[in-house]
Amino acid sequence: MMGWRPLLGLMVAVALLGAFYFYETHKEERLKDQKQRLTQVFQIARHEIKRISLKRQDNSILLEKTKGPTGPRWRLIRPIETEADALAVDQIIGTLESLRYERLITSGVSDDLRKFGLQRPRLTVELDCGERVYGLVVGNKTPLQDAFYAATLRKDKVFTVSDHNVAALDKTVFDLRDKRLFTITLEKIDRATFWRGAKRWVFVRDRDGNWTLEEPFQISHDRLDQDRIETIVQSFLWAKVASFEESGVSDLGPYGLDNPQAGVLFEGPWGQQGLFLGNTVPQDHNRIYARRAQDGVIVTIGLWLLREIPLHENLFVLP
Repeated sequence: MMGWRPLLGLMVAVALLGAFYFYETHKEERLKDQKQRLTQVFQIARHEIKRISLKRQDNSILLEKTKGPTGPRWRLIRPIETEADALAVDQIIGTLESLRYERLITSGVSDDLRKFGLQRPRLTVELDCGERVYGLVVGNKTPLQDAFYAATLRKDKVFTVSDHNVAALDKTVFDLRDKRLFTITLEKIDRATFWRGAKRWVFVRDRDGNWTLEEPFQISHDRLDQDRIETIVQSFLWAKVASFEESGVSDLGPYGLDNPQAGVLFEGPWGQQGLFLGNTVPQDHNRIYARRAQDGVIVTIGLWLLREIPLHENLFVLP
């Protein structure tokens, strides 16, 4: 049996070993945090951002934060004026917030920015915070093709950033444009109308969230497949635009939208939002032309959405 003196010595040794491990672990974490702070490119206050611009040699995009009914929202201002995709904008902000350079190439003003592609950069991203503007200038790819040369707007030092960070910043107008067909949620819909050819279905939603069929004949909620009806509605609410075609077009004939083959209308206290479905896209038979009723914009969507509109009540009436 071990005496108390050896046991005490063992306990002291274990305590010292634990303290040493704790010190070394936290030392590593502190050094890691310090390194991250040193390599972090920007210190951005997200709430102060008012405008975001993406500038390329042949085009530029401008986004602006505006007041929405439920809080701040982003709008595309240039080259077109429309709602912006909130997730795409958030990715740009988040990427710049957490951006760290991989290698510092040169500190101080570089004698020759051309060799890094920074005199005429491929991309410049700016965050306008009112009193201060943060910006990243992106030049050529590095020889290993896994990173880009970059600098801040002052171009006082050149560093490299990963290609995946540049890809997250290098957004197109399509990437940044709101691609929702409808800007409402299921809970806000009181009435949903679907028609396809000669078939027309009008569903009404009560305060408890139950759907009844109102047209072409009356069917109570207990005889309807509630999940199936909600699936049809959500299919349109969750669907995204595949491409944007035209707006303000006077001749809808080439798109089959002068005499649509199907349509959807959602109604509530807030108003109406609808979609008309036209011809199949000649170059891609998996897409069809559609026109949003609320703004007249012609888009293409997946053909599968047309097939979501039932042709017979057996698809949503319980057996």
